[in-house]
Amino acid sequence: MPVSLASGDPLPDGVVLWTRLAPDPLAADGTGGMPPHVVPVVWQVAAVKTEAGARHPYRHVPALSRQLMLEVR
Repeated sequence: MPVSLASGDPLPDGVVLWTRLAPDPLAADGTGGMPPHVVPVVWQVAAVKTEAGARHPYRHVPALSRQLMLEVR
């Protein structure tokens, strides 16, 4: 799978998530198919035990590298 979501550093009250923006991950120019400007991202995270409950939006503006890391607590 060329693009995925990874997690690590789990704690009882949080986790760290990583991914990258790449609608065309194998693009020949190495950009992952992303435009040459910053693209804002909104993550929505919900706990499994409260799946029907509130979602928590996290806003993130990645650098042009398109690498994303989110620390959820």
